[in-house]
Amino acid sequence: MEMDNNSPEPRDTYQNRRRMAQFKRILKKHPEMPITKVAKKMKVDRRTLHRYLLQMKTAATEESKYSDADGRNFSEDFTYTDAEITESEMIALLVAQKDLKSRGAASLDRGITSTFKKIVSTASAKLVSKIKVWERVISFRFSGHARTDSKVFSAMAHAAGSHQEMTIKYRDPNGAETTRDIHLLNISNINGDWYGFAFDSLREWKVRCFNLCRIKEYSLTGKTYEYPEGWTLEKYLKNSFGVFSGDGEHHVVIRFRGKVADLIREKEWRCQTDLIELGNGVVELHLTVNGLFEVFLWVMEWGCNAKVVSPPELRGMVENEIKAMMEAYADSSW
Repeated sequence: MEMDNNSPEPRDTYQNRRRMAQFKRILKKHPEMPITKVAKKMKVDRRTLHRYLLQMKTAATEESKYSDADGRNFSEDFTYTDAEITESEMIALLVAQKDLKSRGAASLDRGITSTFKKIVSTASAKLVSKIKVWERVISFRFSGHARTDSKVFSAMAHAAGSHQEMTIKYRDPNGAETTRDIHLLNISNINGDWYGFAFDSLREWKVRCFNLCRIKEYSLTGKTYEYPEGWTLEKYLKNSFGVFSGDGEHHVVIRFRGKVADLIREKEWRCQTDLIELGNGVVELHLTVNGLFEVFLWVMEWGCNAKVVSPPELRGMVENEIKAMMEAYADSSW
């Protein structure tokens, strides 16, 4: 098919996207079909099809440029695609969109929402009606999520993707602020909070975990770095119960009773090595972890329905916290 180079580019509307997707399907299935016959089949004129051909030819190399609120310039390559999307794949994409939104990832949420709309624009009317139902019946809800600045998240994601060194001003839980250079390796949402795992100049370039909501300022240094071969977050946190990676090995045994025992049965917990039924509604959970602090915090959540059996160090941490809580409730000064 020859193209009319004088034909203006079609407007970016849902109708045009759907027609272009239909056009690509016909070309893929019947590459030798005359353009007049294609136009008749699609109920459009030949000039419209020429515009679609021109747009498809240039889309593969087209680049989208934009600036964020602080004036930094970014660019993204995109290719127009006409993939066959199944119902299960659409549900998965919808779930991902809602999950990101519930976790406060505003910048990613905008991107996936835009992608979702583009895919919906080429879907059949039957599938579109189903999507509207799924949007009503699928949802996520958290008691709280980190107040991560979308600008920080976006900047960190771009720096990690392009392996660019960053300088950040970071606030610790006590309010102290420090400035350091970092080489980002991974951005992860763990239990509702967004963390960046990076080599840290103030830790002799050892890997450090940063809570993204505590990053106050950030900038690129202009330097790049090599991503360490074979490094993965899964390997780094292999024996970590949560976010922090320790350097020891602790065999933990905790007993649970009542309704809590049933909640423990329903999940496969990180670092779990065994789950033993002791009778009378009591279960015993065995873990092997490289640090105890996050296990301690988790045990405290279950109150009197959880009891640490071992190690003595963890049991002592819980007992000391119970005493401190009793003193806090007896103190009327605050």
